[in-house]
Amino acid sequence: MSLIPLRASEIPDLIAWAKFMFWVPYYSLLNMYYKWRTMPKVWTAKGKVCVITGCSAGLGEGLAKLWAKQGAHLVICARRVEPLTLVAKECESLGAASVTTVQVDVSVEADCEKLAKVAGEKFGRIDCLVLNAGISLGDIFEKLPLSAVHAVNQVNFQTKVDCTYYALPYLKKSTQPKIVPISSLGGLAGSPTRTGYSATKFALKGFFDALRNEYPGFLEVTLIYPGPVQTDLNRTRVGSMDLSWKGAMSVDEAVRLINRAVGDGKLEEVFTDAGKRTFWLRDWFPYVRNQLIVEKFNRLMVVKGADGTESNKQ
Repeated sequence: MSLIPLRASEIPDLIAWAKFMFWVPYYSLLNMYYKWRTMPKVWTAKGKVCVITGCSAGLGEGLAKLWAKQGAHLVICARRVEPLTLVAKECESLGAASVTTVQVDVSVEADCEKLAKVAGEKFGRIDCLVLNAGISLGDIFEKLPLSAVHAVNQVNFQTKVDCTYYALPYLKKSTQPKIVPISSLGGLAGSPTRTGYSATKFALKGFFDALRNEYPGFLEVTLIYPGPVQTDLNRTRVGSMDLSWKGAMSVDEAVRLINRAVGDGKLEEVFTDAGKRTFWLRDWFPYVRNQLIVEKFNRLMVVKGADGTESNKQ
């Protein structure tokens, strides 16, 4: 009698696992070789044309200010004109080579085209496209109206595809083009009460991994997976279930990590130790991963009542 009960369907998985472990040393060396062969030169924002969406606050604002200090040509956009104008003035005072503001609603395809044309026609190229704009979602799937799921998909995924589509001709005129999609730890493993949100973040990886491979050795894509960051993203949340933001990373720390990852040409940057564990566990130990995620979200979940009061789920 086997100490560990196995179903017949699991035997091929066990055989495949054994074969994989046999090849691990070979694949490790091969991965190091390809990483060395394709390693891009170190990149800085100085003199680069950097287009950043969602710049009226949060990560977009923080990254714009950091790259302003490095002397970038910034093309920043948002729906809200007044806060965008304030960000632009601060970027100018911090040393940006130039700052161009564009009022854009990225959920409108024509606005995505306008943003790319403003940057491309003014500078003749786009060196870096940061896809930051997004909205949040927080509730059990069956309690959500489908319109909310469609809206999250439109803003978090489709708008990034649209912006990329119209920016690509100008990115191809750069000597070292970069795209930086802002994803989430929810894009590494399915997160309860974040079904539609997680789906959009998973979709980003599939799309941008494929796009990167269409331009091997030329187009650099750095997918960013932040954990909780002290931004106003939650202001856009659809649904009654929030997460506790105690211990969330500061915007300054987050943009420092993004800047380093983009400068080093990394394929992906996963924030926090817990996020990195999820990243490593997702394929090797999926059942452990799922249990840890459920336990983590149960601890963090905050439910808002009809009277506006908030309480922990547990």
